[in-house]
Amino acid sequence: MSLPVGMADPVERFDRINAAMQELKDSAEVVAGSTVVELSGLAPPAVGDRLSQIGDVQRYVNLVVTNVPGPQDTLYLLGRELEAVSPLVPLGANPGLGVAIVSYADGIFFGFASDPDIVPDVGELPSLLHRALEELAEAAGVELSAPAPGVGDSAAGGEPWPGYDEQTVAEIRKAVSQVDPVVLARVRAYEREHKDRKGVREAVGDRPG
Repeated sequence: MSLPVGMADPVERFDRINAAMQELKDSAEVVAGSTVVELSGLAPPAVGDRLSQIGDVQRYVNLVVTNVPGPQDTLYLLGRELEAVSPLVPLGANPGLGVAIVSYADGIFFGFASDPDIVPDVGELPSLLHRALEELAEAAGVELSAPAPGVGDSAAGGEPWPGYDEQTVAEIRKAVSQVDPVVLARVRAYEREHKDRKGVREAVGDRPG
């Protein structure tokens, strides 16, 4: 389906997207697409190889969004509370961006994965999503319960994480070896805009200009 995301009015945009989604919900395309997404992370290698060929030949999908309900009770491991979930959509040959949504313990968690050659600024999406939710909340006369993801908001020039500017190159290189692709994208964007340190940019796979 085409998403009318360029419409300025948030309510009209929401209504148009909702109507288009309702039209497609029972279509064969949606059933086939959701089956591939569900199986991609669970199938044995032989089946996975066959499924991967579907991604090679399809030409009409470049974005996958999947919503998975998770446990609503708080989970623990060795007495430690699970505070957050980081969902991931595996990308096929053609989709350049995947958005995974998981509900857990009265919270909703989003995960963004992209082909960096197609969507290099994926780290900006969390803050952009929050702005869109703010528009809808204002139109509905309600307040959002969660603050904006200001840390790492590369569009606003924020640090990738608190205290980033005070860290040495060696400390940052060590830290980025343990973070997810979204945070790596934040570091790349921040370094390009503010620091341009060769050692850091090399560590996050960004070739200095």
